[in-house]
Amino acid sequence: MNNYTFQGLMSVTWQTIEMLLISGIFIIIFGLILGICLYLTSPSYASNKKWISITHHTLSTVTNILRSLPFIILVFILIPFTKSIVGTFIGVAGAIPPLVVSAAPFFAIIVYNALSEVNKDKVEMLRSLGVKGSKIILLLLKESLSPLIRGLTITLVTLIGFIAMAGIVGAGGLGQYAQLAYQSFKTDWMWYAVLMILLIVLVIQVTGELLARKFNHKKKN
Repeated sequence: MNNYTFQGLMSVTWQTIEMLLISGIFIIIFGLILGICLYLTSPSYASNKKWISITHHTLSTVTNILRSLPFIILVFILIPFTKSIVGTFIGVAGAIPPLVVSAAPFFAIIVYNALSEVNKDKVEMLRSLGVKGSKIILLLLKESLSPLIRGLTITLVTLIGFIAMAGIVGAGGLGQYAQLAYQSFKTDWMWYAVLMILLIVLVIQVTGELLARKFNHKKKN
């Protein structure tokens, strides 16, 4: 890790990107599932049955608790779970479970809010036409694609911060590289690591904004 060369910097940069890509995929999957479940059990969509209301309240509470916990604390809380899943709690593999558990609820709230903001008249119209639940959700996701992309962009930028913090507790990547460089009085390499983090964030933000504009249905209409 203390390889203060361009090759060493590129190696830890790839570790950061690897953690971002792997955890990002799982965050999208679990975030979408949880966000859709929150929407399907919400008062604005579902009936007023007691068990549906309880389900929504339970999911909402768990989601809010998980996204409110500081990431560093969550890392330590999840050590037994992480070891049981991937066999270790350090390195790239050990960072994935806490990254997903921490960021997926954040994205789930974004999904829920994006779906909730779709005009309710459209939902009622689809129901009156006999469109089933799964097809309604697909149409709503398509309708809210632009805010979902912007929300995912925010989630991934936040995730970069989590990945940097994970590096401090042994996950590797640019965060750990910057920490060790600072401790070794290699402040120039610390700043190179910081600049690489900022570059990754910039790429995510620019790409996300371009895609959000491309899929902005409201603008097209």
